[in-house]
Formats: sequence, C-alpha cells, structure tokens
Amino acid sequence: MNEEPFFVVNEFLEKERNELANIVEALKGEHARYYDKAVFLRNFTNLMFKAYQTKKYDSGVNEELLAKRLEKIRLEKQKQELMKKLQEFEQKNKNVERKEVIISKESGETFVSSSFDGTKYLVKEPILEASYQKPLLGLKSKLNLQLLNNEVELKKAISAELKNSNVKEDGSLIDKLRYYLVRDLKRYGLLSPLIEDKKIREIVCNGAGKNIHINYDGNTDVITNIVIDTDDALNKFIEFLAGRLNQKISKENPFLSGELEKGLELQATYGSEFVKPKFVITRKR
Repeated sequence: MNEEPFFVVNEFLEKERNELANIVEALKGEHARYYDKAVFLRNFTNLMFKAYQTKKYDSGVNEELLAKRLEKIRLEKQKQELMKKLQEFEQKNKNVERKEVIISKESGETFVSSSFDGTKYLVKEPILEASYQKPLLGLKSKLNLQLLNNEVELKKAISAELKNSNVKEDGSLIDKLRYYLVRDLKRYGLLSPLIEDKKIREIVCNGAGKNIHINYDGNTDVITNIVIDTDDALNKFIEFLAGRLNQKISKENPFLSGELEKGLELQATYGSEFVKPKFVITRKR
C-alpha cells in the first residue's frame, strides 16, 4: 500500500472504525440521554453509599461518645455517694472516744481497748485461737494465786503447758495466755475490761442472752458487746463472783451482796425455776 504524503494509515483504527462510529452516533443522537442518565445514577448511587457509610460511622462515634458520657456521669455520681458516706463515717467517728484499757507490761502491746460512740461501748480483747484453749484450761486447773503473782514462774508454767499440748511456743502467745489467766483467775473474768475502766459507774446484767448495759461517764443504759449466753453460764459466773466475796450462793440461798473491792459493790440473784439470774455492780464515788 502506497503511503500518502501527509497521512499515515493506522490498521487498528481501520479495524475499529465501525465501533467508534457507533459510539459517536450514540453520543450525538437520542441515546445520549440514556448514557447521561446511567452516569448520573452511578454517581448518585456512589454518593448515597458514601453518605450512608459516613453517617453510619458518625452514628457509631456518637453512640460511643454517648456511652462514655453516661459512664462518666455514673462514675461521678458513685464518687459523690462514696464521698458522702466517707464524710458521714468521719463525722460519726470524730465523736467516738477510744482508749487503751489494759496494756502489756512485757511487750507494751494493747491487750484491751474500748470505744464509745455515745450509745454503744465496745470492748476488744486479744484473739486466742481455738487450738490454744486446751493449754489455757490446763493452766487454769493447775495454777494458784501465788504462782500468778510470780511472773518468772508463771512464764515457766505456761511454756511447760504449751510443750505438753504440742503447741509451738511464741512470746506473743505466752503474753496472751498470761492475760487470760490473770483476767479469769485473779480479776473478774469477762467483766474485767469494764471494771478496769474507771469511767464506768455501773454494770448491769438483766439476764442471760442480753447485752450487758453500763452507766458510762454519766451516760445511762449504754449497751456493750458483752453477753453471757445461758442461764447456766450466768449462774456459774455469779458463783464465781460469790467466790470473790468468800460467800456461798445457791437456789436455797439465791441472793448475794457485798463489796468486791474497795468502792465496788455487787448485788446478784442466783437463777432458779422461780427467778432469772442477774446482777448489778456499782462503783461508789
């Protein structure tokens, strides 16, 4: 094929001429609107989908922000409630009177402490585990007042009893056992912490299973956390107090009266099928 001076014949265009012509005609003719509509629909659909995705994302973000805001409000409310309770607790405890009633001469540890909030008087004594009750009972059955007054011999007796009971010896344990031995054999048992507190003017037990009440520094009918559970236990305790007075008490002789120590008066009734056991201890001025 001879080439024209100013033109180059492209074989690709020759082959696709008809198709290109049809496209041109479509663009010029009535089908142009169809193609415009198709492009419009495509663009519209893409934009709508994009808007939906954006809205969905924004909605998710808004929900997350709302959840965070609600959680912040909840935590702030919880914080305010806790602060209110803390202030109430601090205000309540601001007026609580606390004191060390009995302190160990050996270690300086506080064995007995008390707290008074205006209505309740609570006594706290050293905790003695159940496994130590056996050596304590063994010692109570063997010791006498003379040995209780000899610290060196008392420690030796406690050490020996612990060894016999297969209980590991410990300085703190010896001190605790010594406290309970002196409390129960030399002083007034579970009433000892109340009697040692000189601000207590009266100790009242109106029956078994009832909290003992006191007159504390002019405050009458103050409840304590000390309870004697049964009539039998209360009768035994009254017998114990009678022993401090060197007196006998029984169903046949149910009334007890005397001075436990200087300025400390006892009135008690031994329980029977006719009367309930009870007692009153009064500190004279």
